[in-house]
Amino acid sequence: MNPHSRRSFAPPEQVVTRPRYRAIGIAVSFGVALFASPLIQDIATAGPQDHELAASLENCDQQAAQQREVQLQQKPIDPAAMLNPVLLMIELNARKKYEDDQPRRLALVEQQRQQCHQAAEAAAVRRVQEARNQARDRERGYRRISIESFVLDGKAMAGRSAKVSLHGAYLQEGNTALLFTDQAAVIKATRYPQIGGNEPRAVLLTDDATRESRQYFLRCNSNPASAQVGCPVTILGHITTCRLTNLMGAARTLPCVAVEEGRPSVN
Repeated sequence: MNPHSRRSFAPPEQVVTRPRYRAIGIAVSFGVALFASPLIQDIATAGPQDHELAASLENCDQQAAQQREVQLQQKPIDPAAMLNPVLLMIELNARKKYEDDQPRRLALVEQQRQQCHQAAEAAAVRRVQEARNQARDRERGYRRISIESFVLDGKAMAGRSAKVSLHGAYLQEGNTALLFTDQAAVIKATRYPQIGGNEPRAVLLTDDATRESRQYFLRCNSNPASAQVGCPVTILGHITTCRLTNLMGAARTLPCVAVEEGRPSVN
């Protein structure tokens, strides 16, 4: 054999798949067009610089390495069994069964590692998509603000009908649609009102939102689980004023968001 034609193959556990190519693979599995989508071009280009993705993948590999080490460890034979042939035979048989089952356990560890990689890569794809969405929102004139900023500056922004984008957890409370900072804030406000009663929130007017947005809100309200903890959403709209009346008939005017569009998002 010609020595110059010889190839060197690394053991399977030493093969490293570059994040950007694995990200493309997971994007395809999620139904994203590989060559036509600018999103895939972005994740392929930005993948190596995505420090959060790199850290997540490294964490997946470290966990898998620890699990493999545990599976490869041999339990020492009980010294007492060495003095009893029957106990020794039982222990040796148990050890053989454990060793015979080792390939299956190691395969399960590898499967979990790959699933961990896929989850991390899918999150990276979502981050790229969210960045693209925010850039598109800015081009359309919507400025991203926090719920806290809305509470503090909503009155002034309502005076000029400011176009804004807010991210949070949508919740229908009676006849009022609300947007909280996140689902944890929803839980504190609804289940522990003593400590969460003053959680920042924005009142939403959803009647004139797009049909897709209203459908998302409707499904959130009709799902027993999400109706309790809210649904992650990004809201696009303009700030205006609305009049709310409580159960005692008292009314007050306050800033609120007239929703034009709401899209599902991740926390």
